[in-house]
Amino acid sequence: MHLLCSVFLALASLCVSTTSVWAQDGPGIQQLLLPAAHRGRPLQVVLWYPAEAGGRADKVGANQLFYGSPARWDAPPAPGRHPLLLLSHGSGGNAIGLGWLATQLAQQGFIVAAPNHPGSTTGDSTPSTTVQIWQRPADLSAVTSALLAHPDWQARIAPRRIAVLGFSLGGYTALAMAGAQVRLADYIRYCATPVPPGTVINECPWFARGGVDLQRIDASRFEQSHADPRIRAVVAVDPGLAQAFDAASLRSMGVPVQFINLGRPGQLPLAVDATRLAPLVPASRYAFVPDATHFSFLGVCKPNGAALLADEGEFDPVCEDGGGRPRAEIHAELVQTILAGLAVLMPPQEPQKP
Repeated sequence: MHLLCSVFLALASLCVSTTSVWAQDGPGIQQLLLPAAHRGRPLQVVLWYPAEAGGRADKVGANQLFYGSPARWDAPPAPGRHPLLLLSHGSGGNAIGLGWLATQLAQQGFIVAAPNHPGSTTGDSTPSTTVQIWQRPADLSAVTSALLAHPDWQARIAPRRIAVLGFSLGGYTALAMAGAQVRLADYIRYCATPVPPGTVINECPWFARGGVDLQRIDASRFEQSHADPRIRAVVAVDPGLAQAFDAASLRSMGVPVQFINLGRPGQLPLAVDATRLAPLVPASRYAFVPDATHFSFLGVCKPNGAALLADEGEFDPVCEDGGGRPRAEIHAELVQTILAGLAVLMPPQEPQKP
C-alpha cells in the first residue's frame, strides 16, 4: 500500500441543531468544480451539508467492496451559517471513500468539503505527483477561497469557524494548513532506515520503484509553510510524514490540534506515529483507538470484501482491524473523538455584524 492509504459531546457552540430529516435520510450532497489557479484546472470537490427535506436519496460510495452511506443529492441546504470542515483523503484515496465520516459530520451541522487531490487520488496517483506534497494544502486553501466566494455557499458558511481534518497524507495536509512544516533531509533519513518485515505503512519503496529520487526534490517547496490564517482547528488522523516534521514549526503552531492514532502507542507504524508530535504542539490533544489499524479509517467492508481483494491481487488487510470489535463500532468511537475534539478546539461563532 503506497503512501499510507490504498484502494479505492457538546456541539452547541459549533453547529445548529440536527433534525429528523438529517438523521433519517442523510445530509445533502453535491459535486462541485472549484477554481484552483495553482493546478491550472478546477478541483473536483464533494460537499456534504445539513439539508432540508428533498433531493435524490442514495447510498453514496456503495460498491462491491464497501457499504455506502445515506445522502441526498442536491437536497436544499438548511438555513443559517454552518462551520466549514475541509476533509483531506490519504494517498491513493478519494473524497467519496471518506463518505462514511463526512455523512455523520454533516448530520451534526458541518459543511464538509472534500477535494480529490490531483496526482494522489484513486485512479490518478503516481509517485512523482504524490511526492509533490506542497500541492495538497494549496488545494484546501483554494477550496476555502472558492466556497467563501461561491454565490450558493458564501452565505451558508461561518467564516470564523473553519477547520480541517485529514487522514494519512491528508493528516500531513491538515497540519500544514496550521503551519506545521517538514524537513526533506529528515524524510530522506527516514526512508533510508530499514523497516521490519511485513510493515504495511511505508511509502518509501513505492517512491523508489516509481523513479523518485528524493535527493532531487525541490527542498524549498517540500519544506515551505502553508499556514492559512482562516483555519481555526485541526484534526490529524494517522498523519503521514510523521518522522519529518520540524519540531520548531510544531512548537510555534497557534492552532489547536487533535491527534488521533489508529492503534496502540508502541505498536504504531513509524510513518504515522503521532506520539512524538502531539507534545510539541502547545494546544494539542492526543487520542488512540486500540482496536483499530490504519485501514480502519476506510469504509465498512462487505462480508466478502477480503476474498474480493485477494481475487484482485490486493493482499493488504484492508478489511481487517486490530481487535474484536467490528469496524462500525470503531467508526463510532472515531466520530465521537473527532466531534469532541472539534467541540473543544473550535471557538464559538462571533455575533454577525448588522
